[in-house]
Amino acid sequence: MIIKKCVFCKKEFTSENWEGHEAKYCSQECYFNYKKTRFIKVTCVICKKEFETFAYRKDTVKCCSRSCLGRHAGNIKLGNVKPRISSHYWFIKKPDYHRANKQGYAKIADLILEEKLGRKLEKNELAHHIDENKLNDSPENLEVMTNHDHCIHTSTEFWKKQRLFDWSCKYEKCIDCGTTTIRHWANGRCKKCHGKFYKLKKKYENNRHNALASL
Repeated sequence: MIIKKCVFCKKEFTSENWEGHEAKYCSQECYFNYKKTRFIKVTCVICKKEFETFAYRKDTVKCCSRSCLGRHAGNIKLGNVKPRISSHYWFIKKPDYHRANKQGYAKIADLILEEKLGRKLEKNELAHHIDENKLNDSPENLEVMTNHDHCIHTSTEFWKKQRLFDWSCKYEKCIDCGTTTIRHWANGRCKKCHGKFYKLKKKYENNRHNALASL
């Protein structure tokens, strides 16, 4: 026999240590009374229903079911959402935006530009960054451009950066005649010299083919 202390009424009682299982309560009444104190009633933050939970979870539990818990977790994520960088642009979670992608993210540049203009962007319009820095979404750095105009602008800017010389990317002048007034065509030659070179090349290949065929 062992002398134990009841968990509920704090009275001492004697109990048998049967196969290592020790009693915690002096009677069934104390057991059921203690069980009642283990549970408390809490109001669900989503559906506003009352439900019972363990007393030690009163500060942590907030939902009555898994469905309410999922809705609550979604509200927390939407409330504490942070912008993310995708394809060198700033995006933010906004599923109800009319230009949001499949994941529900909207481009922050479009949101700021629409607020600046006081209207929604059309389907063929986009936000262009004036200083070419896609992460600079300040209103002064954004302007409206159509898709067509933006493609032309980006392509011309790209080739300006790629060019080493005014006449062509790699050659300062034509390697045959030395001109810069006639447009560059291919392989460092102007259009006129390239035509002559192509004719001579074709004539040489034909003569070589005939000479080999006559052997």
